Order: sequence, then structure tokens, then C-alpha cells
Amino acid sequence: MYHGVMKAGTPIAPYGISADQLEQQLRVLQRLQYQTVTFGQLLRIVLQQAPRPKKMVVLTFDDGDATFSESTMPLLRQFGMRSTIFLISGRLGKQSFMDVASVNEAMTSGIEVGVHGLNHRSLGRCSETELYEEIVMAKEMLETCLAARLETFCYPYGHHQPRLYPMLAHAGYLGAAAVFSREPTVTHNPYAMRRIYPHSGDGLFRFRLKLSPLYMKWMAYRDRHRNTDGRTQH
Repeated sequence: MYHGVMKAGTPIAPYGISADQLEQQLRVLQRLQYQTVTFGQLLRIVLQQAPRPKKMVVLTFDDGDATFSESTMPLLRQFGMRSTIFLISGRLGKQSFMDVASVNEAMTSGIEVGVHGLNHRSLGRCSETELYEEIVMAKEMLETCLAARLETFCYPYGHHQPRLYPMLAHAGYLGAAAVFSREPTVTHNPYAMRRIYPHSGDGLFRFRLKLSPLYMKWMAYRDRHRNTDGRTQH
């Protein structure tokens, strides 16, 4: 789970990393022979119980800020890797965010586009009208702008609740990406899929640790003691 990727000399935004750091991480994935698949591809593998690559990783980038075009896409092309970007439909074309042309360019390069809400509101605090806007209207707006069918969702702030899962399914989403999840494995529930966050403080040793099955098991144990809005239970 990534956000902004900053060029050299640019201050690192909250939740962001530098382009040099991303390049090092992608190089590790290449050296360890990981195959990148999109979030939608992973969902289809799970739902269809299809054979999966022995070493598989999904790279996701949230929000759709302009650094994806400026810094991330060149690196993905360099390493021949795919990813999924989750766009906030109400910010498409706004200052510092991707516009339709840059998103279309990414899609022609094999990048999957998913939905990250209309205005990035926490769904657990939304009214029914606001939920409709964040889940349904956001999807319809992006599909109209991009002339493409979108099937994946990412919860704003990672906040999710079981009551949301049938709403997402009814809206046509195959699944949804979270941050924390109380499910025992990443793929146990397609609408509550846990993600790993490589942050700017991670060295390569820690990054490799986050790829390990042991780390994933620890994440599952840790998340059992969290609410899905990210707050630790007491």
C-alpha cells in the first residue's frame, strides 16, 4: 500500500516515500522473482480458485495524486511491473492530482484503476446518502470519465464494517482493499483485504521482512485486536 512517491529533493509527504526508496523496493521484488498482479487479478484468482503464481505481490497506490504519473509510472515501466491505483473521483483533474489524460496513459500501460470514494470520507461515519455518493456515484463518475468498467474499491482511511460489504457487491465491486482486517488471511474475505504499508522509515531488511509469511501471520494476529476503523481495542 503506497501513497505519494516523491522525487529527489522533494519533501516526503505524510504516508509517502521517495522515488529512490521505491526503486530499491521494486529491485528487491525483481531479484526475489515476485510477479506483480493487479488487485482485480488477485480477486479473480481467489473467486475463481484459479492457479496462482508461486510468488505474487499486488502493488497499490492510493489517492491518485500527480506523483503517480511523475515518479511511479517510470519506475513501474523500468521494472515491467503492474499496479492498481485507487482514485478519488471528486479530485480527478484537481491541482496536484491526476487528470483523465494521465489516468488513460496509465491504463494503456497495464495499470488497473479502482475507486477510492467521491470525497474520501470515512464510510463508518457517512449517512446513507453519503455512502451512496462514496460507493456508487464515485464509481459511475470515474467509469464515465474513463470509459472503462471499474471493479475494485479501496476504503477511505481503511475504515470498513460488515454492513458495507453487500453494498459494495450490489454496486458491482468484486472486492475491496482495507488496511486493517480481522480476517485470518488476506484473501479470506474479498471485501476486507488487509494490506501492508511500506513507509519511509523502512530499510530494505524491514521491507523484506514485510514480504515474509511470518510477518503476514503477525499482522493477522495484531488485527484481531483492532477495530476495523484502525483504533486499538482496550
